[in-house]
Amino acid sequence: KNVLGRLEPGCAAMDTTYLRLLSDIADRSPVTLWSVGSADVFSSFFRGPISSLDHLNAYAGALCAVSIAYEKAKRVLSATDVEGDRADVERALMAQFAEKCTSVNANAPPAKLGTAFLPPMLEALVAFANQTSQAEAVSQTLSHLASCAEQCPSLLAGEESTLAGVMRACMSVAQL
Repeated sequence: KNVLGRLEPGCAAMDTTYLRLLSDIADRSPVTLWSVGSADVFSSFFRGPISSLDHLNAYAGALCAVSIAYEKAKRVLSATDVEGDRADVERALMAQFAEKCTSVNANAPPAKLGTAFLPPMLEALVAFANQTSQAEAVSQTLSHLASCAEQCPSLLAGEESTLAGVMRACMSVAQL
């Protein structure tokens, strides 16, 4: 909790270093992250304004990594068929590998994060895609969303309006 408490002001201020650090923590230790965090806790991390393409990429990366970490943590914590030291090793390994998720849960924490924070992120994505010729940077943001679609679809489709927003943004970027 201390680490999250120290990360929160930097993430809320859209400091890309803090957002990338949050993303790295989510990638490396999803069970620990979600054992001390919740959708309410992470909501304060993504409230800052997106003022540059670099902010957008860091924001999208962190939001997607935190959401994917939830799915990994859920999968790891549900694996109870092995006990003892071997179980700890297996759970640690499970947390490191991506796995396709085929269900959408509108009540899951990632769905709540998506409903709250995807709309401004998608608006920024479309705005930056229209203004700049930085196709690689826009592509990186879309890559984060593609990873989420495979590993944590609840972030993108927890509510019908969220999914519609994702589709509109992708169509807008595709027309450029």
